[in-house]
Amino acid sequence: ARAQRRGRALLALGFGALAFQVAHVLEHLLQAGYWTFKPTEKPWLTPWADSAAGSLGYWCSLIPGGTKAALGPETLHLLGNAIFLVGLLALGVVVRHRYNDAIDARALRRASAVQLFHFAEHVLLVGTVYFFSRPLGISTGFGQFDAGPFAWSFRIWFHFGINAIATVYAIKAVWPAVTAAAPASDSPSLERQAVMA
Repeated sequence: ARAQRRGRALLALGFGALAFQVAHVLEHLLQAGYWTFKPTEKPWLTPWADSAAGSLGYWCSLIPGGTKAALGPETLHLLGNAIFLVGLLALGVVVRHRYNDAIDARALRRASAVQLFHFAEHVLLVGTVYFFSRPLGISTGFGQFDAGPFAWSFRIWFHFGINAIATVYAIKAVWPAVTAAAPASDSPSLERQAVMA
């Protein structure tokens, strides 16, 4: 009973993180769409993401050396990617301890590998903003891209793409568990068939 509760809790954590990640990907899709129609403008955040980034920027400013303007948005992205990574790790425990055999372990490993790489990129971006006052990572060309439409475009599409890839693999991993748990509504249940006989 205790193992079942643990398995259900880990499964709920994994599915909750995946739901959060789907919203995160939609956020990136909105950003990419906005930038597609206004390519000469700086990258845009939705109002709720801008508010969250501003709040994190305030809290980051309380840390010595944490007054950089980019620290709020970079920390927001780091935390969002940490949530998804923790959810994938929870699903990994579910698979390892066989709490749910329907999860596609191969797709989950791929989602986890992509997300671990993505998380490491965000750790690098936050660290370099904190120490060098500018984000330096793959998505910024390690500082080789001059600020402007090319740099913004590359970063927007890089993060949208890597988020989408990890999310698609994660959905592919859990989809068999979702469909296995769904009741078959077209055919009567065994109990009902027995009563009808």
